[in-house]
Amino acid sequence: MNASITHVVFDLGGVIVKLRGGTPIPLEWLPDNVTPEAAWHSWLTSEGPKLFESGKIGQVEFSERVVREFNFSAKPSEFLQHYRVLPEAVYEGAKDLLARVGENYTTACFSNTNELHWERLMQEMDLASYLDHQFASHLIGKVKPDEDSYQHVINELAVTPSSIVFFDDNLINVEAARRSGMQAYHVIGVEALASAVSELELA
Repeated sequence: MNASITHVVFDLGGVIVKLRGGTPIPLEWLPDNVTPEAAWHSWLTSEGPKLFESGKIGQVEFSERVVREFNFSAKPSEFLQHYRVLPEAVYEGAKDLLARVGENYTTACFSNTNELHWERLMQEMDLASYLDHQFASHLIGKVKPDEDSYQHVINELAVTPSSIVFFDDNLINVEAARRSGMQAYHVIGVEALASAVSELELA
């Protein structure tokens, strides 16, 4: 057990939950030289996803904005069909890991998510049972990597930032978490997460 830590916070997609295709944007819809990392960065800094995942616009306007912003050849309805099934499944072993961490620490998720995915993540995939707190961007009205989203989590947990460990699969989000005072680690997939959890003596 790590005595300096009281709360362990997890991103969901790419850390606890496998994403179909790995990114919100099908790479085949983008130029050949675009990497998954670049696609994620574009997604996290684009207006359409930010507005949708902060609950400010609906799915129709979201799909139209994304197609326009990224200059897809696909129709908005085609993109929405892809996006709707983006969360594929909980990684094998992830729930067991959450349960073990939860034996000694308060656990939470902090995820950029939306009306299309949230109920499936919490209910169908049953992740709510493994988390003491859930911070969903579309419900709190704030998205990563914006500074105020991290401050919201810190305020709600009511602890010093340095006592929070945060895991995310996007470096831009990890860097923002560190600026907020959290201990933050870049992990992709449950194997990397399990390794980090072990190194930090969290489970």
